[in-house]
Amino acid sequence: MNFLAHSFLAFGDEDMVIGQFIADDIKGKKFHDFPSRISIGIQLHRFVDHFTDTHASCLELRKLLRPELGLFSGIAIDVFFDHVLATQWSEYHDVELPTFNQNVYSILSTYEEKMGEKRKYIYRKMAEQDWLGRYHSMEGIELTLQQMSRRIPEGSILLKSPDLLEKHKKFITEVFEIFFPQLIYAAKSKLDTFAA
Repeated sequence: MNFLAHSFLAFGDEDMVIGQFIADDIKGKKFHDFPSRISIGIQLHRFVDHFTDTHASCLELRKLLRPELGLFSGIAIDVFFDHVLATQWSEYHDVELPTFNQNVYSILSTYEEKMGEKRKYIYRKMAEQDWLGRYHSMEGIELTLQQMSRRIPEGSILLKSPDLLEKHKKFITEVFEIFFPQLIYAAKSKLDTFAA
């Protein structure tokens, strides 16, 4: 899952929004160095990634995309799923998507000075360019994947992704609709088991 889904899966807890956002920068058991709810957000982010990477439906989708995208298929799926979530947002959340997105940026702004330089740069770009708002449109997805392709070594392969999203959109949407409710349930069930 990418930024939008991870923010959604903080379930309205502001500290968990922060934990979900910074999680990729926190290695090993360093999550213990953070306040309780941020620590849980970091651990939840890891759980979400593992659940996604090992879910049977996601593995089937990855297998479909691998001939074109190779090892980058997982990255593309994360973005594709954020797109489907954005287009179906009202089915999952009561707050309108633009309002939700602005709330996320506002929450992250309160933690900006404590972020590492790389995460701070990502946050600033995300807020300035409204990355969360882009996921709703195909044009936004194409721009997102173009920018990602420039940040990742050998990432130019991701430039094929928008065409693959168009080609397989029905199947991608079907997979998401099976998978995402299961992920929500699993994430909520897992919350109480994390070390604070």
